[in-house]
Amino acid sequence: MTILVKALGALFLITGLIGLGVYAYYHLPFDNHGRSVLVVVPQGATLGQTAGLLGDNGIVRFPTVFASVARLLGKDRSIRAGEYRFHTLMTPREILEMLCMGRVVFHKFTVP
Repeated sequence: MTILVKALGALFLITGLIGLGVYAYYHLPFDNHGRSVLVVVPQGATLGQTAGLLGDNGIVRFPTVFASVARLLGKDRSIRAGEYRFHTLMTPREILEMLCMGRVVFHKFTVP
């Protein structure tokens, strides 16, 4: 009986630590340098491809974790294509929200 209690206690501890790590990942920015990065998410890009683009451009730390969190939240099918301007002080939560809402960069032009 005591072995079962110890095993369950260890399982709860490990689960809690993993949950805390995911929470911290989701609510803390990756980079504190404060630079702006332009990323183009192509039409038809999968969540894994989009997360890879964000990782390659230094926007998110662990693209696989970013994609997993998006899937857990049910936002994996809501990501929209477009040209996005991300700031490295943004949290993964803010980045995911921006991708799902489609807050793309607008370019001004003048027609003479």
